[in-house]
Amino acid sequence: MESGEEIVFADELGSWMIPGDEKQYISAYLTSLAAIATPEQFTEQVLPLVKRDSYSSFVRQVYKTARKVGNAAQKKLLQAEAKRQNIRTQRKS
Repeated sequence: MESGEEIVFADELGSWMIPGDEKQYISAYLTSLAAIATPEQFTEQVLPLVKRDSYSSFVRQVYKTARKVGNAAQKKLLQAEAKRQNIRTQRKS
């Protein structure tokens, strides 16, 4: 797609159409986001990714990565909001 040689006819065009390791992309994004975002901004951007990851059995480990790269305030708010919004953060055992 990036070469401009392919034409895509679709109602939906998403990142899933771009080849590569999405887990790696998300990890880099979360690391950068954690470095510049307030806890509120961090949580607002991370929760939709966590929710989407929950639909695929947490294969991208978004929540785990966010907890690894976030600062204490970001982690605390992320955990509280995930619980408040009833968003799954890990596989059911």
